[in-house]
Amino acid sequence: MVTSVLVQRTKYPDYPSLDTSRIDDVESYLAARNLLRHAEHVVRLEKMSVTARNMIVRVVMAGRSLILKHFTGWSSNDSSAPPAEARIRAEWQFHRSSRIAECPEKAMPELLHCDMRGRCLVFEDAGDPRPETSNPTPTVGEAESLAWFLIHLHHHTQSVPEYARYDNWGVRQWLATSLFAPALKGEDARPWMRRLIEAGPVVREALGEARMALAQDGACLIHGDFLPRNWLSAGGRCRVVDAEFSFFGRPEFDAGSLLAGLIVRRAGPDAVLGALTVLGSGCVRYDPRFVAAFAGAQLASLLDAAHCEGEGPRGACASAMLHKVVRAIESRSLEALN
Repeated sequence: MVTSVLVQRTKYPDYPSLDTSRIDDVESYLAARNLLRHAEHVVRLEKMSVTARNMIVRVVMAGRSLILKHFTGWSSNDSSAPPAEARIRAEWQFHRSSRIAECPEKAMPELLHCDMRGRCLVFEDAGDPRPETSNPTPTVGEAESLAWFLIHLHHHTQSVPEYARYDNWGVRQWLATSLFAPALKGEDARPWMRRLIEAGPVVREALGEARMALAQDGACLIHGDFLPRNWLSAGGRCRVVDAEFSFFGRPEFDAGSLLAGLIVRRAGPDAVLGALTVLGSGCVRYDPRFVAAFAGAQLASLLDAAHCEGEGPRGACASAMLHKVVRAIESRSLEALN
């Protein structure tokens, strides 16, 4: 059964409450926002994802479907975790700023409605998340298209006017803390992050500088969570979703996340080389040391998450992945990642 998306009830007749276990509730909610066509009805509801911070539901009508994303409270012991209000505002602003900057059309699903009060976004249906078990490896074409997405995003958003910019300071602080702080303080219990830190003083210094860079202002719009879980597979191409951790900052953060995602998904050398070639040939200049440091932190985090869940790369395979980013950090060259 699909559980409630909006738990708060409202007394306003033009602002109906929404319970996604009930088709009539969903239909009334969409109709009140002019998101249904004439005589259109909801046929069924499909629960796509339920996490500690979000619930995503596909609403299926005859001939088309929409996606409802509800931002819930974060069931985390981390008191600094960004609240739902900050995350929905960041995702709305990401779509707004990227449209103003004329980022590639159809690279992201269109945002159709933003409900700040109800903490719900409505998107066009852009496909399904990349499967975790069947054919999870990005192809060369997909890796290149993801890299081009970043090039366009980072380049064009430098011209976004001040009124469409946002620093999302709480998200940046949380990312810097959750990714780097425990490890750099010697308090990290995550085995792969600990191994990364223990790789040597050069690596430790680079990670410390990357953390400081993450907290600094930047000219580019950053997705903030550019990892495989947010790459949709649709018609042989990738589309990007889930920009709730977005901010204006250093573009190397996204580039490092892309490379970490390709590595952990065991993309072949041609796919990694394709992404590196695109990143190196575009009009955005990425600092390879920061890219490698961010890639290392994200890769260690992904390996630790897979380790906790009993899935993903492990043993010698995971060690080889981590060794790649260590060599890239030490050599200040991304060629070591291939």
